[in-house]
Amino acid sequence: MLGRLHRQQGEARQGDAVPVVAEFGTDLGPRSASSAEAFLAWCQGILVRATDPDGAVERLAHVRREFLRLGLPYEAARAAERLAEWTDPAMLLDVLGIYTGLGAEIDAARVRRTLRRLGIAVRSGRGGRRSYGTDLSPREREVALLAAAGRTNAEIADRLFVSTRTVESHVASALRKLGGRTRRDLKVLLPG
Repeated sequence: MLGRLHRQQGEARQGDAVPVVAEFGTDLGPRSASSAEAFLAWCQGILVRATDPDGAVERLAHVRREFLRLGLPYEAARAAERLAEWTDPAMLLDVLGIYTGLGAEIDAARVRRTLRRLGIAVRSGRGGRRSYGTDLSPREREVALLAAAGRTNAEIADRLFVSTRTVESHVASALRKLGGRTRRDLKVLLPG
């Protein structure tokens, strides 16, 4: 819904977006979820931006706070990104840090491009997550312990809410770092 509105928000297409947002609001009904209501407020804020910029900023700031209250940091970061674009582009540096911390690399790259386009210096260097070098990361250790206990990749993926490919990668990395060749080696090689 929000992506559809973003595509239609240009001045020539804003009129097309109004009925889409109205329909979304009607479809929510009285028993809607807080997150859906926050998305509706976001869409309404985008629509009133041209006629009531201050009201749009207030609405989007409320949306951001609501997403944080609901425990939706990515959605809050998206709202913060839009707020920064509308009010103070230098705040995009904070948004970049949030995206990086969340591992949202595509979003972080988009913000970096915007900052460069605006002439705002972006901290150079690798950034991102810290490297564990030859030590197991906490996640690698967690996966390796489950694998050593005889769990399959699919079972581990279900338990940790990750893909089986991610599990495969962590098992391979743990084996490489510990000097093992098979999953059975993990029982002997895992420290403590």
